Amino acid sequence: MQLNINYPEKDKADTVNIPLRARYIRTDGRLSAGSANGAATFMIEYY
Repeated sequence: MQLNINYPEKDKADTVNIPLRARYIRTDGRLSAGSANGAATFMIEYY
């Protein structure tokens, strides 16, 4: 995944798509079916 991607500046309000991806990492030797709930926090700075 590439970080610190600079998108071109725009003079007017517009929609910008920012591709985000996630993956699950098994942290236990056992594997079973079930829910995979999670949360993510990200910060966008704009000037």
